[in-house]
Amino acid sequence: MKSKNAIKPLKFWQSVLLFMIPALFALIVQYILWPYLVRVGLSQENAYNSAHLLVFIGLLLATLTALRLERWPLKWAAVKERLRLGAMTWKQWMIPFIAQRLKNTTPALSIRRSVLLNPGNQETQEEWPQSVGRIDTLIELYESGNVLLTPPIVIDTWGDIFTIPVK
Repeated sequence: MKSKNAIKPLKFWQSVLLFMIPALFALIVQYILWPYLVRVGLSQENAYNSAHLLVFIGLLLATLTALRLERWPLKWAAVKERLRLGAMTWKQWMIPFIAQRLKNTTPALSIRRSVLLNPGNQETQEEWPQSVGRIDTLIELYESGNVLLTPPIVIDTWGDIFTIPVK
């Protein structure tokens, strides 16, 4: 196994090449493959997941190939050392949650709402839009800032207002 000191930065042209190819592939997947999969009958959610899984599989294969080219053994300890993977502190875990909070709403809920409003399957085109209210409730609850669900919680769903009181 190599030591940490053996890691040298890439030359500029190498880093451009190694980052540009996955970025272009991700763009092709996002704007060509994903819409194509929806057109051939997959739901938006399944098409999104299937298309983007290809990007992540490609990145994993590229990582494993690079490790082999650098003659690192394909053992977890070596991979952890080469990729500089370490335990995260609770503050590091909070960064994504704080960043997401600053965006007002979660992309996952927005995507789910869009999928419910525009189902790819004709059998669900009448039912799914009726359940958008529950997603709207989750978005409203999230945007209220009460992410710890501290009572009282007021929920407005489908025109009915519910209050979960303090016990």
